[in-house]
Amino acid sequence: MIASGATTPNNRVADDQGFLRQWSKVAKERKLQRLYIGEPSAEAVAAQMPDLILISATGGDSALALYDQLSTIAPTLIINYDDKSWQSLLTQLGEITGHEKQAAERIALFDKQLAAAKEQIKLPPQPVTALVYTASRCCTQCQSLDAGISTRADAGTTRLYAGEVARRLKRQPKPGQTP
Repeated sequence: MIASGATTPNNRVADDQGFLRQWSKVAKERKLQRLYIGEPSAEAVAAQMPDLILISATGGDSALALYDQLSTIAPTLIINYDDKSWQSLLTQLGEITGHEKQAAERIALFDKQLAAAKEQIKLPPQPVTALVYTASRCCTQCQSLDAGISTRADAGTTRLYAGEVARRLKRQPKPGQTP
């Protein structure tokens, strides 16, 4: 198996090969190769003499524009993965490659691990409201620590103040205040 494309290496989402960090270790263990960074290259793909080529239908990793070229190299399938779960995609890829059993086993293993994790998680008292803090908005709009933290619930919006949160956490006082 060859991972043909990669993103820019050594950034917050990619390793030194340009593979996404969440599967970087597996890619290295399996000695996957990247053929190019960024723009798809039909020549680089052809040099590998593949048995099958899969193209993403959408997204930044799509080589759809090269379909005609790639389809002269090997059977080429267009896969749309933005409209389905990873389980559906894995099932589809298992069917295409003759690995239906392995795909089903992977999904079953994940489901088992998920069920075990759910049993270990203790939920907090309900209902729960998400808290979102956007420091850049706060600093540019308010020039103060007194805004920018808010929660949103069905009943309305509750505004908390960053300065008040900091004081409650026994951190720095608001600018201009003495400790």
